[in-house]
Amino acid sequence: MQLLLRGALSDCLGDPNDGEARIIGLLNANGALPTNEIFQVNEKTLQRILLEKRLWRSGALLSATDIADLKGIADQCPLSGGFAVHQSRFLLKAVGEATTWDDDNICDPIQDAAERGSNMQPAQSIRIYPNPANTTLHLEAYSASTEEQLFELFSITGVKVKEMSIPALASVASFNIEQLPVGIYVYRLSGTAGKSAQGKLIINR
Repeated sequence: MQLLLRGALSDCLGDPNDGEARIIGLLNANGALPTNEIFQVNEKTLQRILLEKRLWRSGALLSATDIADLKGIADQCPLSGGFAVHQSRFLLKAVGEATTWDDDNICDPIQDAAERGSNMQPAQSIRIYPNPANTTLHLEAYSASTEEQLFELFSITGVKVKEMSIPALASVASFNIEQLPVGIYVYRLSGTAGKSAQGKLIINR
């Protein structure tokens, strides 16, 4: 399905007079694509922007939200983010973005500024859902902590993008993430005793 859509999209790029009905059909087909892997999320997002903005037509413009979504893809490692990473970088440069990307550093395992200590553990004691997420993220602990905990969310480049305290004895918490661009993130849940849990989160729309 993804290959068929890519071929149809290529036809649109070569035909500036392509009918609106066909474009709507392609948008619907794109919306039905699976998003089990981050490269699929990226391709789906990139294709949606191309189709919605008719970027093959003269005078087409990207919105601030489009640029943020493209940056979210462009900042990823191409090995995991797929070809859409390079395509997003090309589009960003075409609209005047001066960002450069160092894939040697981007593709290294993510390390936050404080560096992960020996107490870091897989996120087996908590459940983050939905994953992929859209506008709201829920955290459920299998056993409520007797201490206050800190939830932190990092971009693929290691930049902290969200932080929230979770009160002691709380077993469920929700976070609004609708302002964050699509992409792959790393979350960390830590307590005052020094124990931490971490995992990956995908944001997709």
